[in-house]
Amino acid sequence: MTTDVDFLLLFLIAINGLWYWMKFVLKDHGYKVSWFWNHFSDLPNFFKLVQATENKNQKIKYMTILSATIFGIIVFIIYFILRNASIVND
Repeated sequence: MTTDVDFLLLFLIAINGLWYWMKFVLKDHGYKVSWFWNHFSDLPNFFKLVQATENKNQKIKYMTILSATIFGIIVFIIYFILRNASIVND
């Protein structure tokens, strides 16, 4: 159980770091960013930024950040559901 909690905590910190990196990039490019709420509005705004970016290296970097964040959210949700299902079934 402790390793599960440690993994989950480290994973959450990493995803949170990616998300706030997105926020800083968005803010640097003139997008309105809220640091404490409306987090899911950052995803479509970041996608718009990726589409609008002409520099190929920047576009790859931004797409990597966006993809990793979305992937992390999905993995976290799946992990949370499966972990809670195994606790309930024990």
